[in-house]
Amino acid sequence: MFQKSFGFTLIEMMVTVAIAAILLAVAIPSFTQMMDKKRLEGAAESLYADLQLAQSEAIKANKTIKISFYTNSTVWCYGLTDNTAGCNCQALNSCMIGGIQRTVSSDEFQNITISSSLPTFSFSPPRGTANTSKIEFQSASNQTLQVKVSGFGRVKLCSPAGAGNLGGYPVC
Repeated sequence: MFQKSFGFTLIEMMVTVAIAAILLAVAIPSFTQMMDKKRLEGAAESLYADLQLAQSEAIKANKTIKISFYTNSTVWCYGLTDNTAGCNCQALNSCMIGGIQRTVSSDEFQNITISSSLPTFSFSPPRGTANTSKIEFQSASNQTLQVKVSGFGRVKLCSPAGAGNLGGYPVC
């Protein structure tokens, strides 16, 4: 008489582990690219929202609001201020609007680089007009998003045509 055994055999376990390893090998690069994309979107959308805030503050408070950028090969930051002298986004309490610190740095968005056509630009009252500028964000996987500001103060978030195009955003 045979007894029925319960559980896995060694061969069944090895096949299961091999299949799991193959699935992980395929999934990890996709996961890394997805995380890069989300960080890129987060950084660009953060600036987009901050620029809209700067424009509305310029109109509401009837003050010029300046946006200052700092960037080198690995570290970047930007800050907003209602101080006419501008601000240093690396210094504590330098970039403030209405007593509230307004800075964003690369610490919040790892593996994202930024380049700006102007180191500082501003939104001016009474209509929120601005200096024309373009700020470009790039991920480690070479995806790109741009935030463009027109002279009329219109802020636009888009992705340039070509290899670095990011789906879901209008083409610049």
